[in-house]
Amino acid sequence: MKEVKISIIGHAGSGKSRLMYVIKEALKSHGVSIDELKFQDHDREYEFDKWMSQNLDESLSRISEKTHITIEEIQANRRFPKENS
Repeated sequence: MKEVKISIIGHAGSGKSRLMYVIKEALKSHGVSIDELKFQDHDREYEFDKWMSQNLDESLSRISEKTHITIEEIQANRRFPKENS
């Protein structure tokens, strides 16, 4: 099976977790299953969802005002993800 890895990289307070939540929910709403979620500040997905869904519109508005976002597609070599095994 092929693999796609989405990484969100940014400074503290830049909106990484909120963007992760938005991406997760968008994929889920289209029937895409996510095999693994890695959180920095939460132990369980329901804790993450509860926290990130609060004031979402306001938070995204603040992110839009203060954060420059770049989306980059990178093709992995044939060994990906085996090299991490």
